[in-house]
Amino acid sequence: MSAALGTTSFWRRPVAAPSLRSHWPAVLCLGALVLFLFRDAVFRGQVFYYRDLHLEWYGQAFAFVRSIAAGSWPVWNPWVGFGQPLWANPNNEVLYPFTWLHLLMQPWTYYTGFVVVHVLLSAAGFYALGLRLRLSRGAAALAAAMWVASGPFLSLVDLWNHLAAAAWIPWIFLAGDVAMASGRLKPALAWGATLAMPVLAGSPETALLAGLGLVPFGLRLAGAGRSARLVDRPVVRAPAVALAFALALSAAQWWPSLELLVRSARLEAAGTARTFWSIHPVVMLQTLLPVFPDRLPLSAEVRAAYSEGREAYLRSLYLGASGLGLVLAGAAGRRRRLWLLFLFLAVTGALLALGRHTPAYAIATFLVPPLGAMRFPAKAMILTAFAWAAMAGIGLDAWRRDEGGAGARAAIAVVLAVIAASAAALAVVLHAGAEEWGSALLFRATSPRSYTQILAPTARALATASLLAGTMLVLAALRGRRAPATAGLALVAAAVALADLLSVHHRLNPTAARELITYRPAALDVVRPQRFQRIYVYDYFEAGAAPRYLGHRSAYLTQVPQEDWPVPWLDALALRTALYPSVIGNWRREGSFDRDALGLYPAPLRLLNQALLRTEGSPLHARLLRLAAVEYVVALHRQGFEDLIPVAALPSLFVEPLVVFRVPDPQPRTYAVAGARFADGLRAELDALAEPAFDPAREVVLPGPSRTAGADAGAAAFSGTSRIVEWRPDRVRLAAELSAPGYVVLVDGYDAGWKARIDGRDAEVLRANLAFRAVAVPAGRHVVDCVYRPRSIIGGLAVSGAALLAAVCAVAVKGAA
Repeated sequence: MSAALGTTSFWRRPVAAPSLRSHWPAVLCLGALVLFLFRDAVFRGQVFYYRDLHLEWYGQAFAFVRSIAAGSWPVWNPWVGFGQPLWANPNNEVLYPFTWLHLLMQPWTYYTGFVVVHVLLSAAGFYALGLRLRLSRGAAALAAAMWVASGPFLSLVDLWNHLAAAAWIPWIFLAGDVAMASGRLKPALAWGATLAMPVLAGSPETALLAGLGLVPFGLRLAGAGRSARLVDRPVVRAPAVALAFALALSAAQWWPSLELLVRSARLEAAGTARTFWSIHPVVMLQTLLPVFPDRLPLSAEVRAAYSEGREAYLRSLYLGASGLGLVLAGAAGRRRRLWLLFLFLAVTGALLALGRHTPAYAIATFLVPPLGAMRFPAKAMILTAFAWAAMAGIGLDAWRRDEGGAGARAAIAVVLAVIAASAAALAVVLHAGAEEWGSALLFRATSPRSYTQILAPTARALATASLLAGTMLVLAALRGRRAPATAGLALVAAAVALADLLSVHHRLNPTAARELITYRPAALDVVRPQRFQRIYVYDYFEAGAAPRYLGHRSAYLTQVPQEDWPVPWLDALALRTALYPSVIGNWRREGSFDRDALGLYPAPLRLLNQALLRTEGSPLHARLLRLAAVEYVVALHRQGFEDLIPVAALPSLFVEPLVVFRVPDPQPRTYAVAGARFADGLRAELDALAEPAFDPAREVVLPGPSRTAGADAGAAAFSGTSRIVEWRPDRVRLAAELSAPGYVVLVDGYDAGWKARIDGRDAEVLRANLAFRAVAVPAGRHVVDCVYRPRSIIGGLAVSGAALLAAVCAVAVKGAA
């Protein structure tokens, strides 16, 4: 029996239900670790807010809840950019099961639970995967802990869709290994379900990365069954079933998302746009050295060279200097082949993350075209972090068993000595030569702090990393000298590696007081548009806007220097009190010409937004605002708004006051016209809107062969009205009365998914005035109903529902058999 067990590959091991009692220590330790990492949010009532969380996510959450509360399908967000698809935008996670808990709690409470549950879920999955790969319980627990405490994983906390998707990576590997080893239907379907979850969570690229990461595992399994025909091997059948089920189960999300993507500029983006946030090779050293340039006041030149001129996409890449000792321990151990598989994944992830800085990314996107749709190569570091944690677990078992001999111990000691010495040398340089290096790399502006004070936290972090790497060096030197103490040294080594990560990441994700989200800006008492009218807030993140109008490089500059901020989240509060465009929907204000940060706007809307920016200071600028039913404009400057009516100059937290303007005589949200101008092509449509003779109160611009219709003498006597009698996020009912046939215009964003009915009869929704909607209506009184039901959503739901039903039936039949 023992001989049989010794010759059976772990790839072919059957799955047995283990006793949970022996796993409670690991479960409790991992739970305590997660609660420690997020203690401020869990125990002090703080809220996550950083970056797009407060700028985008809270608004999306409110839109989702309001849609359901109004009796609508959660398919359209009317509060952003003339209205945008809600379901089709994968960032909104409409079909992700966790999202529906929004209906039971406030969004800030939801997000804390979202983070904690997903990190716990991922830790549990990694622990189970470690056991599946025959790691000891201690090694599996350490691997799980190093995974959830790693820099790349924790950096996803403010990137909600990528956090949810990354949390499923260990489960994807676990399910994939079980399915390929057994070849049974049920594990294959479970694997497909885990692959579908990142897609539903809004990060299909994570599912793609994880699926590709399993390829070497599949090749290893394929080699174990050379006697069978290829098509009969479980390693081929299982991936085919899993992939088919994953695609079908997630069709309700990826189908509408793909439709949205095809109509947007995302696929047309240049290579530099897709490879934005590629990790610079110098910055990649951060994986072993806790130096975070993003937290320093870098000069504009240095930031442009090493960080794209922006904040880092991932707040930390740090995997642990001391943890390298455990990782290397597995290289010469009995599990070397498994260790090499994870090394391959780690190197692959790092090469992809380097993006445009190496040929690897271009080669990968050529060989696997879907990777080309993945923006920001830095995301691939999550695969490196995953593999690093697995190698550390393998190394811990090798350390505990003293595998590898004296040569391996000496090699590990040398590497650790180099890392410890490098970290210590950098710490000394940053402390002793702070003024010299700081003046060359940093921009201190008017800060009263010296360069020594600014660089002190970085020097301390390096000194701590050097100390812990040195401790691991001592442990490596002692390893093997006294066999009975080897297991104890392994436990201490695991504690040192984890402490290294926690010393850097214990407060990686900033939190704020709940009032940041619940506070109602005073400016809302001034910016009070009539019902259904829109507002336009100027966005200084547009390239060149701040230097041109505000006179400084920073898009937004607070009155109080950053080092004197009373709270770390003052910049977020300043943006919210200034009614930043993406947050006005939080207070039910409907926006207009919002910046397309995701690159998902259709071409007509993108062109209209660009036209507004290009015509600043001209009469056409005011005309476009009136055409878009914009009643109020909010900005930090006055230049270019001379045609508008000044309303108020309000104090703000920025160096400039918040200036409010009223647009004279804006078009109502809906109105009726007699005539139409047809223009062939988007540019021709824009030119027609710019013609001085064009009167939006009398005619509308429609796509088609260039001509004018309905603008004859009889149209001069035309009278018509249109008003909104029912409004929900996914539907609008209009009451229209026209003296002659004409068009009813609705100043909402056009999308092919909008359907219309006039008095119960189907009618076509036309794209009007470049980016809005219109319906041709006969003379008389009519009720016009518009509802948003894209065929991709209906079809996707049908496919996903059929796939789920088929899977349940197949499992039931198999079980009965």
